[in-house]
Amino acid sequence: TLKDICILDIGAQKSEIAIFSLQELIQAKSYRWGGVMVSEQLQKIVRNTHQCVISWHAAEEAKKALGTLLSGKQKIAVTGKDLVTQASKTVIVTAQEFAPEFAVSFNELLDNIEQFMALLPSEVAVSVLDKGMYVTGAGSQLGGIDQAITQKFKCSVILAQNPELDVIVGLQALHKL
Repeated sequence: TLKDICILDIGAQKSEIAIFSLQELIQAKSYRWGGVMVSEQLQKIVRNTHQCVISWHAAEEAKKALGTLLSGKQKIAVTGKDLVTQASKTVIVTAQEFAPEFAVSFNELLDNIEQFMALLPSEVAVSVLDKGMYVTGAGSQLGGIDQAITQKFKCSVILAQNPELDVIVGLQALHKL
């Protein structure tokens, strides 16, 4: 039997952490942090830095291309509306301008998770962190998330192979029971 497992699901609207012991849920918590928030952050950065308003869909595309905690050299062109002239405007958005603000936001989530872990019985917390944290959900695909979690909790991170489908696969398995 599996003992003491931690699952962090980083979804679109929220992130959820759950601790299972002997296949029973012993503690869980939801946080209002997810991929939608990251896309909105990117929209805000483009607006403030480039005086350009981009659509949510353009921000989502840019997030998928740049969405990272690492200040890499990735860049993407996005088109929106110039705030001054109201004309169409194409700007280049880089991971360097996005990563710092994203890191601050993600670290707030990690601080909340740290508080959650502090409330667990110490033997469960130690056991969970020794085994590592399972991370799933579409947001888990953003670059550097595994490294940030490892750095914060000094544990290994097991990224799901199909994070966007894990919930569906789990529900299908449950339905078959």
